[in-house]
Amino acid sequence: MRPFYRNRQGLWLTLGLGQKTIQFAGWPKPGGICWDSAQAKKAEACYATAEAGRRLRGEFGLSGSSKLRYQLVGKVAASPEDLRTLAKLLQCGGVETANQAPKAPMTPTPWGDLYLPLEGLLDPAKETVRLEKEIASAEVAQAREAAKLADPKMSSKAPPEKVEEWKRIEREAGEKIVRLRAQLKLFTT
Repeated sequence: MRPFYRNRQGLWLTLGLGQKTIQFAGWPKPGGICWDSAQAKKAEACYATAEAGRRLRGEFGLSGSSKLRYQLVGKVAASPEDLRTLAKLLQCGGVETANQAPKAPMTPTPWGDLYLPLEGLLDPAKETVRLEKEIASAEVAQAREAAKLADPKMSSKAPPEKVEEWKRIEREAGEKIVRLRAQLKLFTT
């Protein structure tokens, strides 16, 4: 409750717990707060979209900044208020709707495909080198786990949980390689 301490009056009125000041109000009655499941689903989708956008930004090592401007090619129509809320959750300069997919990294979200245009944010040469190093590292990890799985002596002696872990690590490395190569295409084409 501490973050809301300064604006407890606004929070009190926004939640619909009272019509007048909180200073002289009694405790809220159980069931007094109206629950709107449609708004709850909308909020959940907004938070999931923001989380996906933050992960996308993190893949490129970018921190929150007013320079960042996401583009949303939406499945659902987002209101300007929804886009402002999403921008605050993403800690960016803004989120705009787009009709066509831009040439930029993308992540699927509940609200549609969220794009992060990188022009002016990253040096293409440095980013290409970084991605190539990450791809090489992921390929080494994938080969190491594949060798463990291919060795019948090692597979037969290892507990089943360990074998499953090796399979998981190999699969995740493969997925990472695919994702990084897609990112590399953005800088090489």
